[in-house]
Amino acid sequence: MNNNSKSYIISELKRVIKELSKDDLSSRIVLSEYDEDISPLVEQINHLIERLNEKYLTLKISESKISEKDSWYLSLFKKNPQPMWVYDSISLSFLAVNEAAVKKYGYSQEDFIRMKLSDISIDTDSVFLQNKLDNFPKTIYKKQKLKNDSIIYVESISHSLDFDGSEAILELSYDVTDRKHYEDVLRNSQDRQKLAIEGADLGTWDWNVITGEVKVNDRWSEMLGFKPTELKPSFNMWKNLVHPEDYDEVISAITEHLTNETLGYEKEYRLRHKSGEWIWVLDKGRVVDYTDDGKAHRVCGTHLDITEKKKNELIIRENELRLSNLINQAGDAFFLCDTSDYKIVEVNEFTCISLGYTRDELINKSVDEIDGKFYEIIKTPFNFTGKDNYTPKTIESFFKRKDGSFIPVEIRVSYLEFNSKKYIMGFARDITFRKKIEHDLLVNQFAIEKAREAIYWIKSDTSIVYVNEAACKSLGYSKKELLKLKLFDIDPVFPKESWDQHWAKTRELGSYTIESFHKRKDGSIFPLEILISFMSFEGEEYHCAFARDITERKKAEEALQRSERLLKESQKIAGLGHFTVEIRSGIWESSETLDEIIGIDHNFEKNIESWLEIVHPEDRSKVEKFLSPYIIDNKLNIVSEYRIIRSKDKCLRWVHCIGEIIPDESGNVKSIMGTLQDITSRKKSISALRLSEARLSEAQRIAKIGNWDWDVLNNELFWSQEVFRIFEINPDQVKENFDLYVSKIHPDDKDFVLESINDALYKNHTYSLNHRIIPSEGKIKHIHAQGEIHLNKQGKPVRMFGTVQDINELKLTEEKLLASLNDKDVLLRELYHRTKNNMQVIQSILALQAYYSGNQEFAKLLKDTENRIQAMSLVHEKLYQSNNLSSIDLKEYITDLVNLLVNSYSGLINRVTINMELESIELLLDSVIPCGLIINELISNSMKHAFPLDRKGEIIIKLLKNDNDEIELTFSDNGIGVPDNFDFKSQPTLGLQSIFTIAEHQLNSKVKFQNINGVSFSMVFNNTSYSKRV
Repeated sequence: MNNNSKSYIISELKRVIKELSKDDLSSRIVLSEYDEDISPLVEQINHLIERLNEKYLTLKISESKISEKDSWYLSLFKKNPQPMWVYDSISLSFLAVNEAAVKKYGYSQEDFIRMKLSDISIDTDSVFLQNKLDNFPKTIYKKQKLKNDSIIYVESISHSLDFDGSEAILELSYDVTDRKHYEDVLRNSQDRQKLAIEGADLGTWDWNVITGEVKVNDRWSEMLGFKPTELKPSFNMWKNLVHPEDYDEVISAITEHLTNETLGYEKEYRLRHKSGEWIWVLDKGRVVDYTDDGKAHRVCGTHLDITEKKKNELIIRENELRLSNLINQAGDAFFLCDTSDYKIVEVNEFTCISLGYTRDELINKSVDEIDGKFYEIIKTPFNFTGKDNYTPKTIESFFKRKDGSFIPVEIRVSYLEFNSKKYIMGFARDITFRKKIEHDLLVNQFAIEKAREAIYWIKSDTSIVYVNEAACKSLGYSKKELLKLKLFDIDPVFPKESWDQHWAKTRELGSYTIESFHKRKDGSIFPLEILISFMSFEGEEYHCAFARDITERKKAEEALQRSERLLKESQKIAGLGHFTVEIRSGIWESSETLDEIIGIDHNFEKNIESWLEIVHPEDRSKVEKFLSPYIIDNKLNIVSEYRIIRSKDKCLRWVHCIGEIIPDESGNVKSIMGTLQDITSRKKSISALRLSEARLSEAQRIAKIGNWDWDVLNNELFWSQEVFRIFEINPDQVKENFDLYVSKIHPDDKDFVLESINDALYKNHTYSLNHRIIPSEGKIKHIHAQGEIHLNKQGKPVRMFGTVQDINELKLTEEKLLASLNDKDVLLRELYHRTKNNMQVIQSILALQAYYSGNQEFAKLLKDTENRIQAMSLVHEKLYQSNNLSSIDLKEYITDLVNLLVNSYSGLINRVTINMELESIELLLDSVIPCGLIINELISNSMKHAFPLDRKGEIIIKLLKNDNDEIELTFSDNGIGVPDNFDFKSQPTLGLQSIFTIAEHQLNSKVKFQNINGVSFSMVFNNTSYSKRV
């Protein structure tokens, strides 16, 4: 066949297929005129086309006939949701199928027409058997195959019919695969259930809810001690058997199930046995049938006798409680692990405390995690092939705490089998102390002796039986001296009365740590931390104490506490909180301090919108800029101050915000972290400062005082406004500097002023001086200038601060006052001089009167008066001679006064010695005169009465200022004294009365006389009773 023939056939086939698709059944392939070689092929193709046409026509005719017979049945056939078909009863060829069959079985209409019923049937015999049955309709169950080779069970309903004159079968097919499966499962279940009920010793019941009738099996009756024939079961009978304490709960459970509140009914309760005893049953039931209106009709269930189980449970609970109490009260750690995976299934409280875990953290944790060698250790002790092939074993290992530290333990492990499961039970004891003792026993005495800590072994009678070198060194004793002492000799603060309790506590705990104090041989005391351990050796009990000097630690702890208090107080005072804002979500987190600043609690919803609501409306745009793409994309830092309105109390606050953009690992912006500080007080302080500066400026203007600040290194000078006013300079026209200041100094004062400033600069001291300036031509002004130098770390002057005061008016006033004061000084000196002269005249008159009186007693009285006047006259003489017109040196005055008085008693000069111990004290005029009069009376009394006949003696006068800045004056003689019971104050003599009156009323002092080895006098007074007059 050439290419032309091939092309021709292909084109003809396409044409024929196209025409056939248009129901043109006459289309055939026309033989080519130029190639007879293909005629056999063409004939075969045309023959095939004719057969297809016949089949097609037959299908069309069949459909037409069905439609003609009954269009309603045809519609039912096509639209039926279940597969339906019509097939020839003899050949089993399909004649028609509906869409449901096509969809279910996976074949097309054309596929079915070419097929037979036997092509989809698994059991061909069942097909022929179905056709041989004479009675129709008939139903048969069979297996069929889908196009995808899967097998289904069908329920087939067949009807015979006449189909175009031929006998045919109409078949309706239901897929019952699932139902068949459930029926098989149910059938098997029922068989197993019957066996299970008999094997489980269950009593069954079937309750008709409507009639109350109950059917039970024999086991149900036997369970209660009855024969089946002895009972007439009913619901009411059953209710009478229920224990009164269980009745309400049981009826409630049944009611809940009958009203569909629960899927089933299950309850454990007690029933009365025929013997009168109570048995426990597990009652399970379920509604198995409902009435037409949906109410429960039949309920079926079972009873299981669980009396023995309940008794065993009670015993087990009691045993478990006792065991649990025993284990939890044990001083050892307890654990139970499953041998299948060596995971912990139970621990006691001591285990949790020892390892630092909670119980929940330890449960299901592998034992390897707390003891890496445990599995290696325990894999050999037990052979789990039988219960008798093991022996409990004690091992030593290490437990790892949660914090990573290790503790040595002694573990006693035992094998345990329960409910067909195998366990390892272990009791672990902390042997830290024992290991330490064992280690100590292995270390020689030299190591103990050279230990840094002081070590003491103390017996129950407080005697010291061993000390090491560190103990001797710390206390300053030799070992021999220490072993003679007892505990209370070196520990003075330990309460002796509690020693027995302390000993018992140490025995109970084994060891614990205390802090105490030790007393050295030299008496000094220092703090220690003492680890006390209980030890028993060869029948004797000891306390082994390891003492460490913690003097430096105590100092460090005190410093740390001070630092922590300062830090805490600083944070509180600073009012500083921190925040984190997630960029994507806008959610922010904050510290408690920040929450307090903005006035929110834990219920506050933290997002960008809520933050902006807190911000003052006038400042929100400023805060919104922080979250702008420009700020975030460029990762700019945020520094801003703005106002907020606290959420809690709507109070206005100022805050200072600092924020930083935080990127993630890829460099993308993740969040903003920062701090927020309440600066309301600072804002108020700034406002107050500005107001204060304004007030200061106004005060400087009123007081005519200005301040200045001079940067020495850069020669930059700052003047306040008042300085410009004093120098009469316009600050807008001239820049202040040091040269400007120098140019305004009066030429006659310039050298003096510059010398004072340079002296302050290079000798590091302040200067204060008055000088003149020339603010404008022809005008002179007096000012007071003072300055203070500031040095850098190298000691060089860098800045000078100071003030300038306009004292022009003050200077003029001062000059007037000085002139007036000089005049008064001259007048006052003249007054003192004339007063002294007048007193001398009076003194001379009294002396003449005494000389010519002829009466010795009267002459003595005049002499005493003369001495008193002399004491007052001496004061005015001193003031006239002094530069100070208000006060006198009391030491100088008393010395001169005593010399004058002694001269008036010339007969006693050689027998009586006067010794004076006087401090130089300035005393006001109004206090000096009373002191002089008192000394005059005291010396006169001693001279007259203390040394009769030729008796020699001594007078001592002392004057000093005590620590309270009070003046103490004492006078004593060693004369004959006065009689016993002599009352100085009640004597009628003028001298003694004068002493008491002057001391108490003019000096506000209390007088004290004593009669011991002569007469002594003392008084204490202040120099503040009078004010300075000049």
